Amino acid sequence: MTKEQFFAISLPYRLKAEYTNTFGEVSIGELDGYYVDGYLFDCCRDEDAKPILHPLTDFRKLNLDVMDEIEIINIIDKVNIIENANFRLVLRLVEEHFDLFGGIDSGDAIDVNTLETNPYK
Repeated sequence: MTKEQFFAISLPYRLKAEYTNTFGEVSIGELDGYYVDGYLFDCCRDEDAKPILHPLTDFRKLNLDVMDEIEIINIIDKVNIIENANFRLVLRLVEEHFDLFGGIDSGDAIDVNTLETNPYK
């Protein structure tokens, strides 16, 4: 899944982001924006934003059936690519704010576990 595809399907699920304004001030808010020319913009701000996501390895926090767990383990192990995953499962992971585009590893997203306060609780 590309970053653009991930953002397109994530916006309705109250995805949170860390914003850094031009003065270097950081705040956390709900992402409600669009993706253009490689940059994510918020509709109401001109700040850079990085989504706050759960790494896929946190999937055991969800109440999933065994087959879903096996499928996620395969995705993590790169046996399957996310495009071949069950759509229902992918949508559940998006709703729960899991990193399906590798943004945490690439620095394009923030691991929710590294924050002092989880903005989703």
